[in-house]
Formats: sequence, C-alpha cells, structure tokens
Amino acid sequence: MPWDLRPILHGLGGLVGAFVLSFEEGAVMPDPAIFRTACRRLRVTPEATLMVGDSEETDGGAVSAGLQVMILPPAWLPARRGLEGVLKRLRIA
Repeated sequence: MPWDLRPILHGLGGLVGAFVLSFEEGAVMPDPAIFRTACRRLRVTPEATLMVGDSEETDGGAVSAGLQVMILPPAWLPARRGLEGVLKRLRIA
C-alpha cells in the first residue's frame, strides 16, 4: 500500500530538495532507477551523491546507480544512529 510522507512533514517539506516516492515512480528500492530519478530531480550526478541508509538490501541499489553509499546500523541498534552516527562516521563531529 502506498504511503505518502509529505502530509506529515507539517511545513518542513521546503527543507527537502526532492521527493521521490515509489508509488509515483513505478520503481521500488533497490531498483537503481529510483536513485537515478532522485539524482535527476536534485540536479546532481550520481557520482557526486552520498546515499545514507540502514539496509544493504534496499539501499544497496544506489551502488548500482553509481552513488556513494554509507550503510548505518539500523535505528533499533543503540550505537551510532541517526545524524550523530552519520557525522561520526564522516568524522565531522
């Protein structure tokens, strides 16, 4: 069943560069097409894009699309999750 997250953002949608929803695109992760569509909408090349996810199975399709990929531990694991985990892995924080 399709799920559109835009209505729950309560005005924060302006902070998002593009929405690429599988039920609108006819492609579901890990299909590389959905990652290529996101890059096109953001006007970036796949090679210059970092995809951060938590599933090798679904987010790994970004590799086939030519993106750099960082797989984080799932949110239910206590260590290094969310933005803090991304920043630590990138050595920004």
